[in-house]
Amino acid sequence: MQGLAFFASLRNDRLYIRRDLDPRSPYWLVTGGIFGFLIWLAASPETAWAHVLLHERGIIQPISMILGGMVSGYIAIKFVILTKEIRDESRLQLPVFPISSDAAIGVISILEKHNNILSRRFIRMINIWSASNSSIKVLRAIEDDTELYDLAQQSSYALPRVIVWSIPVMGFIGTVMGIGESVSGFQGFLSKADDIDVLREGLVNVTSGLGTAFDTTFLALTISVIVVLPLTIVERIEQQLLTRIDLTLRKEVLDLIPEASSSSTLDIKAVDEALSRAFDIHLPSHEALIEPAKEFALSAASQIARELIPLKTMAEEAISCIQDARAETKSQTNEISSTLSSVSTELNCSVQSLEPILSAIQQMNSCSNALKEELNRIDSGNKLTNALEQLQDVVSQTKIVLVDSIKPRRVVLVEEVLE
Repeated sequence: MQGLAFFASLRNDRLYIRRDLDPRSPYWLVTGGIFGFLIWLAASPETAWAHVLLHERGIIQPISMILGGMVSGYIAIKFVILTKEIRDESRLQLPVFPISSDAAIGVISILEKHNNILSRRFIRMINIWSASNSSIKVLRAIEDDTELYDLAQQSSYALPRVIVWSIPVMGFIGTVMGIGESVSGFQGFLSKADDIDVLREGLVNVTSGLGTAFDTTFLALTISVIVVLPLTIVERIEQQLLTRIDLTLRKEVLDLIPEASSSSTLDIKAVDEALSRAFDIHLPSHEALIEPAKEFALSAASQIARELIPLKTMAEEAISCIQDARAETKSQTNEISSTLSSVSTELNCSVQSLEPILSAIQQMNSCSNALKEELNRIDSGNKLTNALEQLQDVVSQTKIVLVDSIKPRRVVLVEEVLE
């Protein structure tokens, strides 16, 4: 029953670990939301500084203020909890570990009055030490608690980070709504652009929609920047606190481990003597080990020799086959060589017989060139003959003209009477 109660207390401690530094969600959500709503409500009078920004730009503005107030409430409550833990951690004086079973109850009752993280984790160390008397189990418990606190820290900042992420999203939604309002107003007054009053009213609606678009984004981004920096600082402070507590507890256990290990010493000489006696009694002499090994080696060698006789025969047959193949390959090589030499001789004879033909072909080529030159000359002579014939025709025509010009002519004078 006592062991069951101990493990039940350990389970309750592990479940309570997640609530040590985590503010209750309803507290900071409600109080922070009310705080943001009150700030928005304070700008209700028309003479207020941010009245136009907060009250004339649509429903997105109060929603952004409420979300920013929620994150601010979380930061404020978290900072108060961390400040209390840091103050209690600096004031707490831990007793020297390990603690005997008789003094454990009194130490636990004193530590329970402080009610902080360091005292609860130290009480858990005392309970595990009293139940197991093992420093290794205590160290493992410290590591488990460290992992639990890290997971608790990550989960505790999940919802505030989601809210911080949603604030700019609300600003962008307001931007889309404002631009849509301005576009619809612009389309409405274009159909009545002839009337100056309608045109003026339409322009007012368009500029109002654009103001909503820009002001919602401006407010959302401003709130995000304002709350992100304190949230990061608070997370940093919490991480430093948990690291400092973890190092303090590990130092207590590390101081304990060398004491536990130094109490156990071995007599090296006694161990050597015990091993020597065991070898002398239970192991046989070397003569008794060598003779069976020698007989086994001889029988194995003879058996191996008998097994190798067929392999020797196969090797000899393979060698003879290789020699026969080598001789046959040599003879075939000689035949191929003689065939190649005869073919080379025949080729030489054929080349020599082709030499007169090649010379005749060269002579024919030279004759062809001479004939080509003669043809070119004949062609040029024909052209000259044609030119002479044309010249002869021109001369004959000139001769006719000259004959006509030397013939005698009669000149007749005609007198014309003018009226």
